[in-house]
Amino acid sequence: MEELLQGKPGSAKLAFAGGGINDALVHSRADIGIAMGVMGSDAAIEAADVVLVDDDPVKIAKAIKISRKCLRIVYQNIVFALAVKLACLALGAVGIANMYLALI
Repeated sequence: MEELLQGKPGSAKLAFAGGGINDALVHSRADIGIAMGVMGSDAAIEAADVVLVDDDPVKIAKAIKISRKCLRIVYQNIVFALAVKLACLALGAVGIANMYLALI
């Protein structure tokens, strides 16, 4: 693991998938630790960043897709909330809106 970490480019991420008791240290050392399996050890589950309850490696790709979509939605919500707050601030500055409109 140390050789892989030293040999990777600066912006690359190193992921490790496993679920055994011996994998806990590697999960904590990797950039992204993925514990797999229902019967995964408690130490591996605690040390991992992501826990999948299935032993199917295809679920890793599905988890990445879900996380990217989730982050996209979070960023959209943040931008929308800031735009609404700025609009309420501008309307409040000219006397059209009051504090209750900003709360809604």
